[in-house]
Amino acid sequence: MAGDYRARGSVGNGSGGRASVFRPALSSLLNGKADLSGDMALHIEKAFGVKMDTLMRMQASYDIAQTRKREKHIHLRRIHQVAPVHA
Repeated sequence: MAGDYRARGSVGNGSGGRASVFRPALSSLLNGKADLSGDMALHIEKAFGVKMDTLMRMQASYDIAQTRKREKHIHLRRIHQVAPVHA
């Protein structure tokens, strides 16, 4: 994807300054230094045509997998009954 990004020139000098924010954020995402945000997903959709919904589902699946890897380190007692709340 990174090569395609550079080849298309989707975010060039004519973007009114948006490239100065988009490029570093995209670089951080591609290098695994940042998670995908909704705003970044929308930017990628507009720049490359990949649907934002697809990107966000991919990020959610990744986040779930990473959390499951840490599951054995989370120790809680299950709550069996919650007391009723009276207003």
